[in-house]
Amino acid sequence: VKSAFRMNGARFGIEGCETLKKEVENYVFNIRVSEMLLDRPMFITAGSGTKLQLKENKSKVPETKYEELRKVLLKAVSKIDIDAYNKGKQDIFFNSVKDSYALLKPIAEFAKSYTLYLTGNSHIDLSWLWRWHETVEVARATFSTIMENMEEYPDIVYAQSQAQAYRWMEKFYPEVFRRIQQSVKKGRWEIVGGMWVEPDCNLIGGESWVRQILYGKRYFKEKFGVDVELGWNPDSFGYNWNMPQFFSKSGINTFITQKISWNDTNVFPYYLFWWRAPDDSRILVYFPPGGYVGRLRGLRMVQVLKRFEAVTGRNKVLILYGLGDHGGGPNREMLNRLEEYKNMMVYPEIVHCKAVDFINILKKEGLDDIPEWNDELYLEYHRGTYTTQAETKKNNRLCEISLSNAEKLSSISALFNNIYPQKEYNKSVSYTHLTLPTN
Repeated sequence: VKSAFRMNGARFGIEGCETLKKEVENYVFNIRVSEMLLDRPMFITAGSGTKLQLKENKSKVPETKYEELRKVLLKAVSKIDIDAYNKGKQDIFFNSVKDSYALLKPIAEFAKSYTLYLTGNSHIDLSWLWRWHETVEVARATFSTIMENMEEYPDIVYAQSQAQAYRWMEKFYPEVFRRIQQSVKKGRWEIVGGMWVEPDCNLIGGESWVRQILYGKRYFKEKFGVDVELGWNPDSFGYNWNMPQFFSKSGINTFITQKISWNDTNVFPYYLFWWRAPDDSRILVYFPPGGYVGRLRGLRMVQVLKRFEAVTGRNKVLILYGLGDHGGGPNREMLNRLEEYKNMMVYPEIVHCKAVDFINILKKEGLDDIPEWNDELYLEYHRGTYTTQAETKKNNRLCEISLSNAEKLSSISALFNNIYPQKEYNKSVSYTHLTLPTN
């Protein structure tokens, strides 16, 4: 019988050296953050690693300021007594580190001119490699864990889309649902998306699009008193050109996604832009440069912050973090790591916030200078998706036609004094006829 055990990594420690080891690690981290903050990146990358050379770095920081602080960094690093470190003279080494930190103060002040805004989330595929009842349990476990973590970490904010996931909690786990309602009232839980599920954005028809938003926004308004204005679909296989029209006419003025960063050939050039539909409707679009399942890695966050600055000229960025696809969200490992970054000498400001609050900050700063996109958002990485899943595409279309025909016939029937089966249609939408299996 083969063992299922697998070692993913191992660390060795030397007794009596942990203080020295931690001191060195923290110092190196501060220096690397300093280097990143004083860099002016001239490219962005796609998921494949393909790079796009920028015509200019739009940072508003003068080059003279960067040069001045680079000299400060070089002087600070030169204070480190490497010889004392090699000879084990810890007191002398620690004193040299202290002297180096003192010289880093101007860079520490510069770091605080940047801000990392953080929104926790957990993308949950309602139907993928598992049966639907497992999705219900994933949602329950994720939501329960999130609310437990909210008690332990009083600053975190969590965003969740898809009315169907909430509807399952309402039916099967009413206590979890009640706690979510309380978290929404407290401002700790943000409802985003405004749709019944996160749909495939190319496959469904226009009427299905409208129904997604109609049923989703109505549910969130009735159950939480929230009129959702922030579109949210980070994991579709592309985004059709009519979406700004569907969104803007439904009261959704901003859209967050990230999937186009997965392109395998062309690097999408923007992180923040206006998206204009063929009917001339437009919405604001934000692409989180760190994706949607960030792990709150300290250097990685500074890297995406600097790339966002290079492309947009802004010194603040929204980072989405948390385990996703099969649930999870922000966990203690990430959040504990974040506390360490807050205590570092050289690190940007860290602010937990709702995604919509970050968008409102951008709007207050002015958006007249951002570019406009007049086309679909085509995802190269998933070429052929609809061809290989032709049966799914066919069945979806048949369902759309059948529902439309049923409603038309029901409307005609109502003209002859028959009852329009509104409850039955609503029941089919929310899957209220399904039950969880019993153990």
